[in-house]
Formats: sequence, C-alpha cells, structure tokens
Amino acid sequence: SRKMVLRRFSAGQVTPQLLAACAYELGPDTLAFDIDTQWDSQMVAHLDAVPADDGRGARVPVSMRNLRFSGPVRVIITHLTSDAPGWGSVLVSLPSPPQISLDVSVLGGEVTRVPFFRGEL
Repeated sequence: SRKMVLRRFSAGQVTPQLLAACAYELGPDTLAFDIDTQWDSQMVAHLDAVPADDGRGARVPVSMRNLRFSGPVRVIITHLTSDAPGWGSVLVSLPSPPQISLDVSVLGGEVTRVPFFRGEL
C-alpha cells in the first residue's frame, strides 16, 4: 500500500489576518460569524512518499512550504446557554471555495514552478 510519512512540521510564526467580520443570528440560541481571512503562512512540512510498502520501495522526499489561504471562514456557535462553557457546539466551515496555494518540491525540485503542476495543485 502507498503512504505518506510526516517527518517534520512547523506552522511558523505568522498568524492568520482577520480582515473583516460579520455577525448574525440564526435563531434564538445560535450565532454565526463570517470572517474574511488571509494567511501567508511560514508552514513547512517534510514528508516521505512511499510508493509501495513491501520493504523494497524507495522513499521519495516531498516538501511543502508557504501555505497561502485567502477566503471566508464561517463560525457557527449553537445551543447558547448561561452555563459554562456557554455553548453546545462550535461549527467551522468554508462557505465558499477559498484561494489556496503552496510551494511543493519533490526530490528537491520545485514542482510548483512547472506550469502544468502549478495549475493542478
């Protein structure tokens, strides 16, 4: 079987920017927040792609860096109560497709510099 093994991960020091927010009620005990978010992260992930898990397969090093995210994030807080913690659940979703990009290299080569792969990723 094929698998990916995470060797190292760091989210970096840059936090997401919250650009604008809108709050509204969805009912007597439910609030929603739409938050326009932009994140130019310093994320770094180093993985090994293992094409075959038969003991003979080579490990292919894959690096992913600089995740960029731009789009709305919706947070819905339901079952609001006066008892701690004050809500029954928190739902997080993406109400519309965000713009996401990242830099990917395989075997040390920048895959995202190749036009075909850049479009596919």
